[in-house]
Amino acid sequence: MALAPDHAAAQSTAPADVLPDETAEWLMRQFVAEFRAGLYTYRDGKSAALIVVYVVLFIASVVGNVAVLTLSVAVLTFNVAVLTLNVAVLTLSVAVLTVNVAVVTLNMAVLAFNVAVLTFNVAVLLNVAVLTLVLPFRRMRSVTHYFIINLAVADLLRTSHRRLLTSLHVR
Repeated sequence: MALAPDHAAAQSTAPADVLPDETAEWLMRQFVAEFRAGLYTYRDGKSAALIVVYVVLFIASVVGNVAVLTLSVAVLTFNVAVLTLNVAVLTLSVAVLTVNVAVVTLNMAVLAFNVAVLTFNVAVLLNVAVLTLVLPFRRMRSVTHYFIINLAVADLLRTSHRRLLTSLHVR
């Protein structure tokens, strides 16, 4: 055997928990430790080739680790870009929600205005109807009917006054 360890303890295998891409690094560390301990001898020159193989494996392991690190940085950069895009979409969704709330508020204001106009029209129509039914007929001129006429006129004045104040936005 060209390269023989001097001690039986130096012959060890890679632990089971070492991943395949870490095997070259582990072998290099193992060889350097054994070489420093003087366990290998230079009898026929083949140990130098073994050292070259271990160095090449170590360099390949380092290059592989750098490639994995570069890929990890690229994935992290992509994840940050996706997160930024998600924040932008969330901001846009909040803006759309704000616009929808404004539209709903405007629709409620229009509905309130329409209800006010309908109430005004109904009040005027019915009070004018009471006045036109009671005033032309002499038989209907009694104290009770004058009281009803008084209520109709008061209701017309209050409705018109309230409508005027509502149109001026004064309450």
